Amino acid sequence: MGIIVRRLNDNDFFEWKPLFQQYAQFYGRPVDDARALTTWGMLTDPRQNLFGFVAEQTVIADVHNLQGLVETMTQVHLVGFLHFCAVSRALESDIQMQIQDYYVDPTVRRKGVARGLMDAVKLDGLSRGAKNMSWAVASDNRTARAMSEHVGRQTEWVVFETTIN
Repeated sequence: MGIIVRRLNDNDFFEWKPLFQQYAQFYGRPVDDARALTTWGMLTDPRQNLFGFVAEQTVIADVHNLQGLVETMTQVHLVGFLHFCAVSRALESDIQMQIQDYYVDPTVRRKGVARGLMDAVKLDGLSRGAKNMSWAVASDNRTARAMSEHVGRQTEWVVFETTIN
């Protein structure tokens, strides 16, 4: 079994969508087909400032075919994603990579997938001249918080939001 992190591409939709829906469901924000398509459009539109990486797992297994011969079968499927944007910061006069969403299938958690996705964003940030990377984690998401505390540090900032009507 191997995990490869790569840029999200147009062919990933049907494997990305159920992962995105699981992620949204976890946060109590179910995603219907229309909303998934809208998000996908933002991720794949080069005019948008929303990008994605995916983690794919390759499983290789020896199986017996109908003739009793052993065949090596390879299966590749997505097991995680990360969405991010590059934001210009006036006060710092720099670029910050901001992770918007990330999700790793529970069957492969604690195997370095989230770190691999974050490392891909760091490399992307280096190419853009970014100085740092930030992300928010729900206070009750213990798994994500543990991973975040392992790869980053909590800042002193408190985040607020409001709706725009």
